[in-house]
Amino acid sequence: MTDVRGLKHIEWFLYLIFVVMLFIENVWLHYSCFHSILFSSLWNTPLSFWSFYLPKIFISALFASLIFFLKYKWSIVLYSLILNVWFLANCVYFRSYGAFLDVFALSMARNMDGFWGAVRLFIDSKDILYFLLSVALALLVYFIPNPPRRHRKSGLITAACSYLMCGIVIILSNYMYVTRCGVDMDSKIYKLPAAKAYFLPFSRYARSVGMGVSLEYDFSILHYIGFILTDAHSLYNDQKHKYVITEQDMQYIQPLLNKDTCQWNGGKQIIILVESLESWAIQPEVMPNVYHLLQSSSFYAPYCKSQTRAGGSADGQLIVNTGLLPIKEDAVCFRYPLNIFPSYPKGHSAVLLPHAIDVWNQVYMSPAYGYDTTIVTSMEDAILFSKAVELLDEGYDMVQIITMTSHAPFSHGVSVNIPIPDELPSVIHDYLGCLHLTDIGIGLLLDRIFADSTEAKSTTVLITGDHTVFPDDKRKQYATLCRQKGISYSIENNFVPVLIVSPTFTHSIVYADTCYQMDIYPTLLNVMGYGRHYWRGVGKNLLDSTDIRSMDEEKAYDISEQIIKANYFATEQ
Repeated sequence: MTDVRGLKHIEWFLYLIFVVMLFIENVWLHYSCFHSILFSSLWNTPLSFWSFYLPKIFISALFASLIFFLKYKWSIVLYSLILNVWFLANCVYFRSYGAFLDVFALSMARNMDGFWGAVRLFIDSKDILYFLLSVALALLVYFIPNPPRRHRKSGLITAACSYLMCGIVIILSNYMYVTRCGVDMDSKIYKLPAAKAYFLPFSRYARSVGMGVSLEYDFSILHYIGFILTDAHSLYNDQKHKYVITEQDMQYIQPLLNKDTCQWNGGKQIIILVESLESWAIQPEVMPNVYHLLQSSSFYAPYCKSQTRAGGSADGQLIVNTGLLPIKEDAVCFRYPLNIFPSYPKGHSAVLLPHAIDVWNQVYMSPAYGYDTTIVTSMEDAILFSKAVELLDEGYDMVQIITMTSHAPFSHGVSVNIPIPDELPSVIHDYLGCLHLTDIGIGLLLDRIFADSTEAKSTTVLITGDHTVFPDDKRKQYATLCRQKGISYSIENNFVPVLIVSPTFTHSIVYADTCYQMDIYPTLLNVMGYGRHYWRGVGKNLLDSTDIRSMDEEKAYDISEQIIKANYFATEQ
């Protein structure tokens, strides 16, 4: 074999290979998530083409420049592997939450204890490309008989030039946006980033002014590593300077406030947050106990849009308990666990958890929502609901049950035999099997409530999903298969159900329009007789046809975020 110690520029050869590899991975990740690579725009709209590809080229060059500082072969391969893990992790996270990993998502990594199996649902066969590229680079490095020399000077030069180009391309993208969209440069709405954007290309300012398109399109996933560093600094500053409610904010908040603080009226209340429950899954053969409730005196809203964000199940709990929507970045349970939150009037109350008390920071959040007791039971819903029956027997007035059996990857439903079509994908079969097990537990609790006529006349039960579960591409795939096989399940419907059983209902009521999770709180307040409670929530009462929605969904998110960041109810309750 030829000795390459005398060959020149071997470091530059590896550097270029690394740049090409990272660039391919950047484009491939975008294709995996958005199903387009904008290639035809080269001749249709060339400005869009370069605005899409240039950031990916220069950020690849920046990260590739590190190999000039690596001496050992194994260190080059390890560096490649770390970056490929970053690409794959972002692919999986995007399919799950519709966003890429940032400092806020990483801060919730401890929340994955016991849930890593759910990741399998969001891994696609095309993700093998990241593994294949790592193997190809490892083989290339292996067949170089001697390791490349460290070349710090070349590394510093390429890193500095690439870093500067990462800044310049931000300005360039803005100019392209002006040209492409015909935006008036003198418009007060539009302005270019300041000159510091050249030197701080990862700052919030540089990536948020005048782009006109999303970060996911104009930048690469490698940019997010820089974003994490700058966001961590911004997060530190945000914590030092608390948001203050403005007069403009109060114009939206004031109509949502009442003068009265309602006290518990003696009625019992059961809130069941079913993990990943989607409306289409309430079938008579899957959830017979819940399905039976639809035929009784109940209120049912099958088209409720999930409004959870990065906080997942914790966001669902926040919305149902407080009538507030989650914040845009991170999860409320981690950033603001010591806040004062509004909630329903309660008597003797408890939250039943199927996981450790530190998951979703429940050690703080359950008391923050006004519950006296937090009880950790089991991940099996049958045991969870048996404990709920015990609590009712012990005299608890409000019990909130957070289920777990139907959490992805739905391993509890593998062996469940229910009369559903054999042609269904195994993941759908297992999902429905899990919900069947949850339904058995719900039936046990309902039997306990309705067995006592006095208690049945004073108990309100809410059954809803904390969030939906299937990513859009999988949902379309499953729905197409169902149509081809003549299966009636409407898997394409991306909604959580809202089912309320109450002695106040004399007949079955179906709310057929699309509604939102933020509507659950004001509706349940009305059902329980707390119509004049001090906080009515950002949603609307679905039982009152005269209740006009006071703000759209986007504004409701904004107002909720301002209330939470300002800890508004700490002084106003």
